[in-house]
Amino acid sequence: MLQAALVAERVRSWLDVLGPAGHVHSVFRRVCNLSWGEWLITLHTIETGTLPNGVMLCGDVDFLEMGLRPGLPVGWRPDEACLYVGDHPVSLLRAAPAPAGGRMVAKLADLEANRALLFDLVRRGGRGTIWAQLNRAGGGSARDLAGKSAWERGRRLCESLRRGDERAVRSGVASLLGLGEGLTPSGDDLILGTMAALHYSGRGLGVLGDCVALLAREATTQVSANYLRLAALGEFSSRLDGAVTALLGGSGGELREPVLRLLDHGHSSGTDTAAGLYLGMSVLIARGVVA
Repeated sequence: MLQAALVAERVRSWLDVLGPAGHVHSVFRRVCNLSWGEWLITLHTIETGTLPNGVMLCGDVDFLEMGLRPGLPVGWRPDEACLYVGDHPVSLLRAAPAPAGGRMVAKLADLEANRALLFDLVRRGGRGTIWAQLNRAGGGSARDLAGKSAWERGRRLCESLRRGDERAVRSGVASLLGLGEGLTPSGDDLILGTMAALHYSGRGLGVLGDCVALLAREATTQVSANYLRLAALGEFSSRLDGAVTALLGGSGGELREPVLRLLDHGHSSGTDTAAGLYLGMSVLIARGVVA
C-alpha cells in the first residue's frame, strides 16, 4: 500500500463532494493526474514539491513502473481514507495537511531591481520558445512563431491590466489560453505567472481571475485549466510560491535559487511562467506598487 505524506487542504472535502469514482487522466514518472468530475487531483512525489490539489506520496515512487495508464478506474473509500488507483491502494490516513501556498507577501521589496535580476536569470538559464524570443534567437519555425506570439500577447494583456481596461483583459486572456504545445501551453504558463505576481502582492486578481475561471475549462487542456482555475482561487505550486515570494519580498542572492528551481520545471513551463512573473511585476511597478 502506498502512503500519502501530505494532502492539499481541498482534496479530502472534494473527494467526498465529487463522488466515489474517477479515472486516471495522465501518467508520468513522478506525477499521476486523477480526473474527478471537472477537476484533477494530482498524485506526486517529493521531487516535484507540493502541487495545488495534490497528494504527495512517501518514498521513491515511479508511476510508469507501477503500470498506471490513462483510463484506469480510481475509487475513494472514505471509511478507509483510501484511494484505489487501479489495483494500487493509496492511504491518506496518516497524511499531514500540505503547507498552504498563495500567502501574500507582507512587505514588497524593490520590484524594479528584482525584475531586472529575474529577466537576467531567465535569459541565461531558461529554455523554450519564449526564452528564444527574449534572447532574440527565435527563427521562423511554427514553434518559434508561437513563442513570439505568446510573448507579444502577454505584453498586450499586461498593458490592458495597467490601463484597467477590462474588455481588453478579457480579449487578452482569450487570445493566450491554449496557445502553444503540451499539457500546459506557453500562453497558459504566461498567464499563470502573471496571476501569481498580482495575487502575492495582495492587490488581487480582479477581472483577470474572473476571466481565467470562466474561460480556461473550455479553452485549453484539462491539466492546464486545472492549474489556472486553482490559481484563480489563490493556490499555486511550491516552486512558483518560492520564486514569487522571493521576487516580491526578497533581494540579491536570496532570489537566485528559487528562480532557478522554477526555471528547471518541465520542458519550458518554468521559463514561460517566469516570463509571466516578469510581466506581472511590470504591472505592479506601473501601478506604483514599489516599496
